[in-house]
Amino acid sequence: MTWQPIATAPKDGAEFLTCNMRQGGVKRLVSWNIIHGYWQSKGVGIGAHQIGTHWTAIPELPKED
Repeated sequence: MTWQPIATAPKDGAEFLTCNMRQGGVKRLVSWNIIHGYWQSKGVGIGAHQIGTHWTAIPELPKED
């Protein structure tokens, strides 16, 4: 898992994890609403200043034994 600058975040509708280093590393799940053209978290629109400073892909779930 590699953190990347938020400017490189995907806008394909897939959810990813963000962190906001200006707010002590607060994390949230974010995606780009491809129909309406805005950032969202849990289906609710958020402003560009709320998405964070960095993003990374959501890791795969662990395999069951």
